[in-house]
Amino acid sequence: MPKHIQGNANMEYLNIVLPQSIKDYVLTQVAERGYRDASEYLQDLIRADQHRKSEELIDDLLVEGLDSGPPQLMTTEYWEAKKNRLVGRFSKNSGTEE
Repeated sequence: MPKHIQGNANMEYLNIVLPQSIKDYVLTQVAERGYRDASEYLQDLIRADQHRKSEELIDDLLVEGLDSGPPQLMTTEYWEAKKNRLVGRFSKNSGTEE
């Protein structure tokens, strides 16, 4: 078992089948980019994909907000009222009263 996997109880194994050309590409990337092994390279690719998907979600939510109607002035009073509504909603949902 590779050293970077030893002692990490959260790691799981996943076997994949690749065409020889893709396997060769992965091994070339491992060597050229200084990864310990193909597993580390693939983990990095997956993390980058997760990050990209998170950014897409944020972009979608921002566009949704921009398209949601005219802008609203954010004052101290607005934020205080918003906070009170959220605290009230949380108190009702958790079954506790303040």
